[in-house]
Amino acid sequence: MTETPMTGTPVTGTAAAGTAAAGTPRAWATRAGLVAVLVIAAQLLWRTVLLGHGYFSQDDFLAITSTATRDGLAVLGGDYAGGFSPGGSAVVWAVSGLAPLNWPLAAAVVLALQTGATAMMWLVLTHLLGDRWLRVPLLVLFAYAPLTLWSTQWWVLGIEYWSATLLLLVAVWAVLTGIRGDDPRRALVAVGAVALAVLFDERAVLYPVVLAGVALLAASGATVRQRLARVVGDLPQLWVGLILIVAGYAVLRWQAAPISLDLGDQLGDVVTGYLRHGLAEVFGGPWTGSLPAHAYLVPISWIVALNGALLLGLVGVTTQHGGATARIGWGMLVVFVGGSVGVLALTGRADLVASLGLEHRFGAELAAVVTLALAGALSGVAFPDLSARGRRWTASGLETGTAALASLALIVSAAVSTGFLASNLYHRDDRHYVETARAALRADRQVVLLDGGVPDGVISAWYGARARVSTVLGQAPERPVFDLPSHSLRMVRDDGSLAPIVLEGPVRTEPSDDKACGYPVRTGGTLIPMQAEVPDGRWVLRLGYYTSADGFAVLDVVGTRYRFAVRSGLHALDVVVNGGFTNFRVTLESAATTLCLTDAAAGVPRPEPR
Repeated sequence: MTETPMTGTPVTGTAAAGTAAAGTPRAWATRAGLVAVLVIAAQLLWRTVLLGHGYFSQDDFLAITSTATRDGLAVLGGDYAGGFSPGGSAVVWAVSGLAPLNWPLAAAVVLALQTGATAMMWLVLTHLLGDRWLRVPLLVLFAYAPLTLWSTQWWVLGIEYWSATLLLLVAVWAVLTGIRGDDPRRALVAVGAVALAVLFDERAVLYPVVLAGVALLAASGATVRQRLARVVGDLPQLWVGLILIVAGYAVLRWQAAPISLDLGDQLGDVVTGYLRHGLAEVFGGPWTGSLPAHAYLVPISWIVALNGALLLGLVGVTTQHGGATARIGWGMLVVFVGGSVGVLALTGRADLVASLGLEHRFGAELAAVVTLALAGALSGVAFPDLSARGRRWTASGLETGTAALASLALIVSAAVSTGFLASNLYHRDDRHYVETARAALRADRQVVLLDGGVPDGVISAWYGARARVSTVLGQAPERPVFDLPSHSLRMVRDDGSLAPIVLEGPVRTEPSDDKACGYPVRTGGTLIPMQAEVPDGRWVLRLGYYTSADGFAVLDVVGTRYRFAVRSGLHALDVVVNGGFTNFRVTLESAATTLCLTDAAAGVPRPEPR
């Protein structure tokens, strides 16, 4: 076997088959491979520390509740961070079913996916760049990218992003080894990986663009046209499979939510936001900026311009010296970014489409694609031997030094940016709220929770009726119950502590003529009038009573019946009811005793002051 360098490309043709055959030993059993292991281990440790400070957030609570309250295959169609991710929903359902609200286990799933994706990236870089040290800074660029912080610290986004990215890299690896190893069966692996990736992230429908790019990079041929002919001819089943995936997605997406092409100015807003965000962080930025909310970053213009100039400089240098491979690499990136912006705009959600480009969850995809594009562009660039002032640098020495300096610069850049961003992603309010409430539930197993609202720091009011206590705590291991008639109904304060309920603006019952018993309640039932109509809305009806024996009674409010336990002695019972009534009926189930309803009032529930 012989190596045939082509414009600086380390291996092509039959020599490439030998590289592919070497597989994992070639990737790891070298000095560069050892450095790669250290990079991956450091990334795992770094992100473990960051996730150790983190916790579930609003999208996590919504997804956990959505999957837990569905049966069968309906689990796969649950709400998933405002999107559709059957694969992500399945993982959330499995992890939450195994250990609900267990953050260490949840974080471990994301870390495992991230580590697997980073290891796969190294294998892919090895296939694209051979034994060159330039693989190391590219691995650093991907492994430590602040672009992926949001999609790591937010659990459901981490499952979605890292699963799809891992599958993308598996597909890329399959295409590279299939072409260079002349094994067309690998095309089926690639098709299967992309199909699974679409189940995690619908924008994986753009992965065929990446696969086409890397296939062109790996194929033999002096021109792009010659490579294209080789790729189409060698892997027809790959392209047929990918076309079917894209077509199938388009049909299903159209049926689920028809796409509107009337975007007006929104497409421009998405393009601007997406590119500003991507450019600010493409080389380990943004370093600093404005964080008006934990889901958003407003980059500083000079940082965007600086990174843009650096990217354009790389495009210019590699295009001049890298030949066809550079054009293929950068072309792949341009087409992917254009397609991603188009998908964001066409599948946008009404007035939110203009801000989608500012969300880190959408920019994270650039980390892998930019890394692959750079690898392709650099694969055709050969470092020259240099001599200056009596000193001589060999090409390999110059490349090794450049790789070391670039790696160091990227690590420092990522460290600065991570220090700036990370504390905003720890979700401390969520952790304090949940852990305080769970501790209170463990301390008193008899309490019933009023299913009221939660503070904006836990779930944004934008989610409306879903921003409720049951969404956050409903799947907790303590198995809390909500809105049932109870002698111990409690509200959850904004800090997660439980509070007895006081009634604001109460509407009371009419005074009874029976001064000793109030309203006697027996098996025939007693109709109890209110002093005024209780308005529509959500109220707590408090019943004060006493009786001589335990038993059960039924409350009827405008046709809605509530069965509750009564206790011997003097007690007060709270029942969550809907307004719009002027009276209610109470019926005792046992004829052995009488229940005396001494007083009752319906009011707006408020937590008792401390």
